[in-house]
Amino acid sequence: MSGKKRKVTYYRIRAGWFWSGILCLVLLSGVEFLEYRLLAKPKDFVPGEDQLRVEITYEHWHSELTDTDQCLLCGEAAGKRMEPWQKSGTIGLIFLNDWTIQDFPLKADPAEDVGCSGSDPGIRCRNTKEAICLSSGDPSRGMARMEISWMDDSVPDAAFLQQNLCASCLSRVAESLSFFKWEREDKEAIPLCLIDFQNLNLYPVQDTYRAYFIRDYWVEMDFAEASVTIKAYDLPRKD
Repeated sequence: MSGKKRKVTYYRIRAGWFWSGILCLVLLSGVEFLEYRLLAKPKDFVPGEDQLRVEITYEHWHSELTDTDQCLLCGEAAGKRMEPWQKSGTIGLIFLNDWTIQDFPLKADPAEDVGCSGSDPGIRCRNTKEAICLSSGDPSRGMARMEISWMDDSVPDAAFLQQNLCASCLSRVAESLSFFKWEREDKEAIPLCLIDFQNLNLYPVQDTYRAYFIRDYWVEMDFAEASVTIKAYDLPRKD
């Protein structure tokens, strides 16, 4: 084993170069951190403008329906179809792009002739051309739940709605579709709304809203990407 000591070599670096190198490392780290923060933000994030919100409305829609009796919401045929639900006094969901209606199984005495099955506490499945709905309920406890998922490119079908709703009903649908988004966010309205069968009032299913009352029914909504879970509870006033 050699007893020679290893020769240690030292290098001289000018102080200016040394501190310049340290500064470059700090700047590069800062750039990488900023890039990470920007990428971690939603696509609509704009530095200095991330708090700016705008409301999207559909007030520009105009009805093209000439025979108001054919209106899907208030027309004569629609009224006859809606009558059993109206007698039940419950609430439901409308898939606006094909006007499929699904009731919340909140009552034990539903109208079987229109497809309601509120007395059945099991899970029911409903498919439309753009969405899938799983619903369940316990009428004895006055509670129901729906899980709705839709295609990523699903947006309100303006042509269908303008051709099948009278001016008044189209205005109410358009109002239910209004929502807020970031100024540069790529976002569209969800083509759904809730309906009170008793008076045919419409209520929004947009992530601007998370909970509200429909008469005695308390509704809660939990949104995810291309899906929403809606829970409804029958909570009558206690006088």
